[in-house]
Amino acid sequence: MNYKSFIFGWFFYFIWVSSFAQKDNFYFSNDTTKFIKEIEEYFYANTGNKKEAEEFLNDFSKRWKANNIAGFYKQNIIETSNLFAQKKLKPYPYFAKYYKIIYDMTENNITKNVFDNFYLIFIKALNNRSIKNLQDILDMCENLYKDHTFYTASFMFKTQSNNFTLEFDSVPRLKYQSTNIIGKNTRNDSIAIEETSGYYYPNLKKIYGKNGKVSWKKSGLGDDVYAQIKKYIIDCRNGTYTSDSAVFYGKQYFEKPQIGKLTDKIITEKNEETYPRFDSYSKRLLVKDIYPNVDYDGGFGMRGDKFVGTGNAENPAKIILKKNNQKFVVVSAVSFAMNKERIAAYGAELKIFLKNDSIYHPYIGFKYDAAKKKMILLRSDKGIEKTPLTDTYHN
Repeated sequence: MNYKSFIFGWFFYFIWVSSFAQKDNFYFSNDTTKFIKEIEEYFYANTGNKKEAEEFLNDFSKRWKANNIAGFYKQNIIETSNLFAQKKLKPYPYFAKYYKIIYDMTENNITKNVFDNFYLIFIKALNNRSIKNLQDILDMCENLYKDHTFYTASFMFKTQSNNFTLEFDSVPRLKYQSTNIIGKNTRNDSIAIEETSGYYYPNLKKIYGKNGKVSWKKSGLGDDVYAQIKKYIIDCRNGTYTSDSAVFYGKQYFEKPQIGKLTDKIITEKNEETYPRFDSYSKRLLVKDIYPNVDYDGGFGMRGDKFVGTGNAENPAKIILKKNNQKFVVVSAVSFAMNKERIAAYGAELKIFLKNDSIYHPYIGFKYDAAKKKMILLRSDKGIEKTPLTDTYHN
C-alpha cells in the first residue's frame, strides 16, 4: 500500500467513525462477537484520548474473549451500554467506570442479591433528571465491591465489612450497619469508628453516623481507653469530625466515665497535634494519685496519649504533690500537659508549704519527673516571670 492510499483509507475510516458516533437511536448488537467490535468503534469515535481508549479496550477485549466476563454479566453490559448510548453518554467516565464495577463484582464473587441492589439504585440514578446522581453512584461504587472503599480523593474512606446496601432517597446513598468505618491518607495516618451505623452521601461527600466506639490504640494506649459516641458527621474532604456528649472511659484516670466532646482527625502535617482529642464538660474533677503521691484537680482532656489538665484564669487546674500524705506543693495553671513519665506547665502559680510558711511564685515554668520524683522550676528574665521566689519560711 502506498502513502496516498494509506492516508485516503484513514480519511474514510474517520468519516465512518464520525457518522457512527452521530447516529440517533443507536443500539449495540446482542451478538457478543459483534458487540466487542461495536464498543471499540464507539469508544474511538467518542473519546478524545485515543491512546487511553486503546489501553482500556485491549484490557476489556481480553476479559470479554476469555469469558472473565461471562453469561449474565455480558448481557447486562450490552443492555447497559445501550442505555448509555441512548442518553449519548461518553465512554469516560460512564462506560469505563461501569465496566470496572462489573470487573470487581466478577473477581470478588459478589452475590446476585448484591448486584441486584446495585443495579436497582444505578437504574434510578440513570433515569433521574440530574446526571450528577449517576456520576455520584459510579464514583461511590468504583472500588466498593473490591475493598469496600466508597470515597477516594485526598483521603480514603471505607467500611471494614460488606455489611452495606445502596439506597436512593432523592439522591444515592450508602447505608452501613454494625461495622467499622476507617479513613486514612497516603501518610497512613487514620481515624476509625468501631461498631457503628449510618449513611454516606456521595453528593455531599459526608458521612452521617450514629453510635460507635473510638479507641486510643493508635496513640499507644490500651484497649481500656476509649470513648462511646452517639452522633457524628465526617466531611470526607477534610478527614475530621466532632462528636458532642461523648462518654470517655479510662480507669487509670477516673473510676467513673466522663462526658465531654470528642474530636478526631486524619493528620496531614508532620508536626500537627495528635488525635483523638477529648475535653470533659466538667471543669472540676479530682483524680487521686494520678502518679504516686500526686493528685490532680481540674478539667480533663486527652491529646493523643497525653492527659491534659484544663482550667481558666478564674478557676485554674491544680497539681498537688503530697509528702507524708499531706499537701506539700500546689501548682495552679490554665493547662497541664501530662503523659506516663512527666507533667509540664508554662506560666504556673507555685506554692510550696513548709510548716506554717511557704515558698511562692506567681508565674513560673514547672516540670515534674514521675519516675525520679523530681520537680524542676524554670524562671525566665521576662515580665512577671523574673520575679524572685518569695520565701517566707527562710525570710
